[in-house]
Amino acid sequence: MLAVCRLDGDQLSFRAGRSSIAHPRSEKRLDSAEGIAEAVYKRRKDIQTLSGVRVDETGIGSGDVSLFPVKIT
Repeated sequence: MLAVCRLDGDQLSFRAGRSSIAHPRSEKRLDSAEGIAEAVYKRRKDIQTLSGVRVDETGIGSGDVSLFPVKIT
């Protein structure tokens, strides 16, 4: 499984697919959707630990104040 990240303006997108390229065994690779999800969760927790900011499970905002406030009309 190959995960490709792309930043388009302010939008981050991911695409998963099969890789036909042979990679060295020493290279760390994520071969499943579960592996990708676990890596994202671990990275989010690393950011929380290092920065001291609580990271919301949705990945948007710091958990205390949303970066994108929603207005109800």
